[in-house]
Amino acid sequence: MTVRMLGGRADGITSRVDGVPAFRAGEEVYLFLWGKPGESYRVLGWSQGTFRIIRDARTGVEKISQESSSTNLDQSTRQFRAGDGIRGMALPMFQEKLRQALSRGVAAEH
Repeated sequence: MTVRMLGGRADGITSRVDGVPAFRAGEEVYLFLWGKPGESYRVLGWSQGTFRIIRDARTGVEKISQESSSTNLDQSTRQFRAGDGIRGMALPMFQEKLRQALSRGVAAEH
């Protein structure tokens, strides 16, 4: 599977586009992808379709945060606004919610 993103590096020149997620080798993520037959996949909504898994080194507990949730900061209170994406959700809870959403979508199509 090929996923293409805007930006990149070639011949010592780097191009970066705001909002396009960057990935590190070995990083664990959930990506919501879209594409057309015969074309590469793209991340849906760039940071909105990118969910990063964070593992607590001390406890081993895995949590997940939506990339776009970091941009929904209320500047006056320095707090994240409620309902503006997923931030610090337990990974098993996210996986269960995803399973439920997918099963509802599949059932609705039949």
